[in-house]
Amino acid sequence: MNRMLALAAALLACAFAARPLGAEPTSSPPVRIPSLGEQIRRQWAIEDVQPQVESKDYLGSRDDRVERLSLRDAVTAALENNPGIAAERLGPSLARADVDRANGIFDPVLEASAAIERTRLPNSSALSGAPVLRERENVFGVSLRKLLRSGATFSVSGESTEIDSNAQFTGLRPKYTPTVSFSLAQPLLKNFGIDLTVLVVRSAEATSSVAYYQYEARAVALVRQVVEAYWRVVQAREDLKAERDGLRLAETLVSENQARVRAGALPPVAVKEAQADAASREERVISSENALAVALDALRLLLQKNPEGTFLPRPIDPIDSPEIRDVEPNEQEILEGAIVRRPEVQQARYDVENRKILAKIKRNNLLPGLDLKASYGLNGLSGHAVPQTGFRTGETVVTRFSGNYGRALDRLKSNDFNSYSAGLSLSMPLGNQTAEAEYVQSQIDVRRGELDYQQLLANVALEVRKAIGDVRSNSKRITASRLARELAQENLEQEKKRYDVGLATTKDILDFQQRLTTARAAEIEALIDYNVSLAALRQAEGTLLRQFDVVIDVLPPNPTPLWARF
Repeated sequence: MNRMLALAAALLACAFAARPLGAEPTSSPPVRIPSLGEQIRRQWAIEDVQPQVESKDYLGSRDDRVERLSLRDAVTAALENNPGIAAERLGPSLARADVDRANGIFDPVLEASAAIERTRLPNSSALSGAPVLRERENVFGVSLRKLLRSGATFSVSGESTEIDSNAQFTGLRPKYTPTVSFSLAQPLLKNFGIDLTVLVVRSAEATSSVAYYQYEARAVALVRQVVEAYWRVVQAREDLKAERDGLRLAETLVSENQARVRAGALPPVAVKEAQADAASREERVISSENALAVALDALRLLLQKNPEGTFLPRPIDPIDSPEIRDVEPNEQEILEGAIVRRPEVQQARYDVENRKILAKIKRNNLLPGLDLKASYGLNGLSGHAVPQTGFRTGETVVTRFSGNYGRALDRLKSNDFNSYSAGLSLSMPLGNQTAEAEYVQSQIDVRRGELDYQQLLANVALEVRKAIGDVRSNSKRITASRLARELAQENLEQEKKRYDVGLATTKDILDFQQRLTTARAAEIEALIDYNVSLAALRQAEGTLLRQFDVVIDVLPPNPTPLWARF
């Protein structure tokens, strides 16, 4: 029996010799592929897949130590810690694994089989020469099958059979019959061509590029969110400061009016007016405190600065102040740069390319299936010769194919006993409605992708124009609001002097105080809006990540597997 395994072992050795030993996987996914032993052990294990609810202790944990961060540090923290962008970061790796999966169609498939059969049959035929027919059969087979880049499927297979029987007319006991066969099936119309075979791989590569630019777009969006949330905290903090200053002015006016009422210089209603305004300002302070808390929570949840692993991350204290930069954007240059740099535009381009690739596959499916099939086989035979008596002559006959298993292999290699076949097969659906409908859908899908791309370019142009307009408008708002705040401050001081000499009423003072508070809020709002609009402009032209020295690493392309090269 060991000799009968020689052919199978030889083919197995050839199959594994073609595979580079110790070769690393073609990709480096973050998930480790379990070994064969681990997979077998887990096959019989019962694993708990029930979702686990977070404990009350974890949900109640929080880190309230305030961390002071600049805007650049906040952007870095968000890109490092935000779970949403971390999930998006897996997209390119997932898509790159899909390229490996697409290349898997070229992987050779090795199949091996072994079977042992024992038979004892009652026999009533005198020709068999035995009342009980006993037969022993051992069959071992191995085959290797591979899809070629031309679309052809090539296979080589070998089989070794050992049969021993007590039948009278069996000339070899046991009988060894090794065979080797080669077959090729080459499509000539449908599924033909090197380009067509690799289209699935090209589609996966285009999808991988789409995933990369999609991740970059999400990273840009997160940075924009962080910038806006950061400055909104600064705005809320300044608004609260202005409201508290207004409350102090109102409380001071209450004290002054009370003193003047006691001196008989003002009627008691002046105190009531001042107290009512102070109460109203206190309500606005409470609202501003809540607005600041909400803004801080929004920023802390974006950054997820959580070194202690608590449920609620650390609160953030922005240390940067809004700036006024001398920016005079050139619309044409920004628009041209946006078309080149914007990740959404690059993503849309690869999406259109992918749709065109899939349309090529659907177009080829319109053809009928015409395949050229050819095969060639080698046969061998040997065994222990048993003399036989001829039917007609009665003479003793001994087969010339006696010998050990090695003689059977020699006869196989001699090519004296071979078989071959060649032919064509045609497969053609009479209506072909499925292929035609899929082709129409693919063409519509390509056209829709092209129209979506054109719409995206129009949207980019609109975003650029809007961003430029916002920057210019907010720059002018800063100048106007600053002048308004300075004039409001002067008017309040002048009105206070008039009030001191009895030429103005309490209501006049309250009105001018409120105007100053409103002017201060408008100035800080214009300044914050200007800085936010600068970030929007950088996003529109595709340079926001560059502003913060953020580089999105491009995953190196996986090397083409050996089997996918032919």
